[in-house]
Amino acid sequence: AGMRERYPYKQGIGIGSTVKGDFTIGKITTILNNYYAPNGYTYLIPFDEEKATLAAAIGRHTNAGDNKDAGKSDVKNYVLNIFRERLRNLSKEYGLTILNEWMDYEMWYHFRSYQKDNIYIVGGAASFTDEALGYGLKYAIWSAKLCAQSIIQGKDYNLLLKPLLKELYFWRKFSPYFCYTEKQQDIIVRLQGIPPVKNMIEKGLSIKSLIYFLPIIKLLFK
Repeated sequence: AGMRERYPYKQGIGIGSTVKGDFTIGKITTILNNYYAPNGYTYLIPFDEEKATLAAAIGRHTNAGDNKDAGKSDVKNYVLNIFRERLRNLSKEYGLTILNEWMDYEMWYHFRSYQKDNIYIVGGAASFTDEALGYGLKYAIWSAKLCAQSIIQGKDYNLLLKPLLKELYFWRKFSPYFCYTEKQQDIIVRLQGIPPVKNMIEKGLSIKSLIYFLPIIKLLFK
């Protein structure tokens, strides 16, 4: 329908496993290490006290647009079976048993509009997945509600989406911080241990206000 560019500007690959072990419900482990997930991160999220997801989220930027070179990755093609094997070794290191393995993909596009005539785009189809963490369920539900509101109340869907798009833009600004070297990623981890930041994270508060400090963080990396 001509609502988005032809090629994605970013791709995401999830290499994951369902693992068995001894877990604390609600305790999420995140690892910033390019060895396991270049341009991304590795995470362990429990389902319950015995099962969890262990996955590497790998980010890949592309040359976006409608030109002849669009869609081609600007980084080397990752040999995914190498990272699969590294994830298996990480499972052994944690003393976990792999129950099954899976892969999934995300693609992010630039959109000209999210509504045209009677066509409305919501959720993953509209690239409503945050680029830093790869989470999309919140935005799928949020955009579906706005779509229904637009139809029922006759309101402009693109205007209703502004708060959602603003939040996603924050995560787009934050996502490059997963692409630094391991030394720089260590700095990010230490910054998260600073009492005010740690307190916000532990209480589940939004860290969007920290976006204003990103220029200062950049100076630390020089």
